[in-house]
Amino acid sequence: VIPILFLALVLAGCEMIEASPNSADAALRAPITSRERALIYAADGAVAQGNYPAAERDYMAAMSEGSGHTEAHLGLAQLYLKKGQSDKALPVLEKALEVDPDHAFTNYLVGKLYLDANRYADATGAFDRGLRQQPDNLDLATGKGVTEDMQGNHIAAQMQYLRAMKTNPTANLSNVRTNLAMSYLLSGEPKKAADLLKNEGSKAGASSVTRHNLALAYGLLGQHAQAKKLINGEMDEATRQLTIARMREYAEQRGGMKTLPLKPRMSADVTTQAPVAKPAPKKVVKPVVSTKPTPAATVQTPAVEPLVDAAKKGSARD
Repeated sequence: VIPILFLALVLAGCEMIEASPNSADAALRAPITSRERALIYAADGAVAQGNYPAAERDYMAAMSEGSGHTEAHLGLAQLYLKKGQSDKALPVLEKALEVDPDHAFTNYLVGKLYLDANRYADATGAFDRGLRQQPDNLDLATGKGVTEDMQGNHIAAQMQYLRAMKTNPTANLSNVRTNLAMSYLLSGEPKKAADLLKNEGSKAGASSVTRHNLALAYGLLGQHAQAKKLINGEMDEATRQLTIARMREYAEQRGGMKTLPLKPRMSADVTTQAPVAKPAPKKVVKPVVSTKPTPAATVQTPAVEPLVDAAKKGSARD
């Protein structure tokens, strides 16, 4: 739904999700067998030694025990994710959900993979299941918020981010604030975004996503000198102006940003116009001025690299 250029959204680092079984009927399961526990222990050791084939074999053997526990599934899935094999990790996690549908950590990992695959309805379902178990979990709420933004449901996304911040006041909220700022930008509220990020985005250690989101907010507000300073040469001027123009276009199509600053001239082959009043008829004593602006020229949007934090593309920071 949202142009790829605007996907400067990041998931949290899954530091707060309990990896242990936590569904309603977990207490009813039989204890994990000693053989399964030994296989998982051996697989974990093989991962630590970098012996991935042995780890894969032992995790699969533990899964075949069919004890109703998902530790082996999660171990194997995270091994595949570590190797960048999301296509292998997803079916393993889906099998884990067949065993324990409400497991919060499993639903978080599945939700992230669905989100990467643009399966937004499935991602929403996964994050919702996890939130039923851990309603105040920062990571699950962030995932749900990103999914809402990706579907254009920006108000719903903002509610997720704000609630997550309220219920986790002592956590590192940098990613959540960055996502909330982008959500404000997508809903046509650049001043809210700038106010939210102006302190954090100006710090020396601010992430590139945070700085770029703040720079975009400043650009939309016409504060181009501040925007350029934040970008610090990481983006050429034509790309920066194109980003601003496309963000305006998105917000206008959604009915946001009803009072727009003048659109910038982006390059020699792109022409934009400010609103121009029509002249009054000569014979009319009291001139009548139309408030309808002349339409701006169509913006040709060449392919642009997405403003995505490199860490997000790697997906899980678990």
